[in-house]
Amino acid sequence: MVNQLIQKPNRPPIKKTEEQISFGSISLLEKRLSDGFASLQYQRGIKSLSGMKGEYDSLRKIYEGSEPINAIINVERTRKLTDSLYQQGLQLLASALETVRQLGATDVGQLADEVAGLRKELTACSAVLAPIIAERIERNEHSLKAVKGYQDRADELFNQAGLCADSIREIRLELPELMAHKPQDEFDKTMLELNTRIEFAQRVKQEYAKQGI
Repeated sequence: MVNQLIQKPNRPPIKKTEEQISFGSISLLEKRLSDGFASLQYQRGIKSLSGMKGEYDSLRKIYEGSEPINAIINVERTRKLTDSLYQQGLQLLASALETVRQLGATDVGQLADEVAGLRKELTACSAVLAPIIAERIERNEHSLKAVKGYQDRADELFNQAGLCADSIREIRLELPELMAHKPQDEFDKTMLELNTRIEFAQRVKQEYAKQGI
């Protein structure tokens, strides 16, 4: 018997749901980042990705059993916000990965020491060698400035990705409390805090969008 799930040539392809497309894109980006940071042996990137993925995966497990809290909060809205924050964090890490690649194997400390050594050499060298050493100093200082710029940019991107991870963590920590039986006043307080966290996470996302990140 022919399998009815096999697509016929003249039949349009089965469309994936928005969630399937989103999760597929996330999985591909996760793998690209994991492979990229691993190939560079860049521990900060590996740790940042692992931490944010851990928070996101933990929160998805809570959503899978979300029936008890569906009547309390808008789970779908919160889930979409979480996905958006996670994707934003992954994109920030992708930018950080490219920036780290630009840095290559350049050792800032070694380059700075070389410039300092050349400056000392310049004060004691002959008039013939002075222009050559001065040119090397200028070239190295230019390289040092560029490398520091890349480092500053990488630090900024990792910090922004960390804010996304922090926002996801705050949502994850608040949701289980909503499923616990509490007096009404404590329940109201928890609801207020959760809504504040969600609104903060949304503002973070909007701010990154304004910056074109």
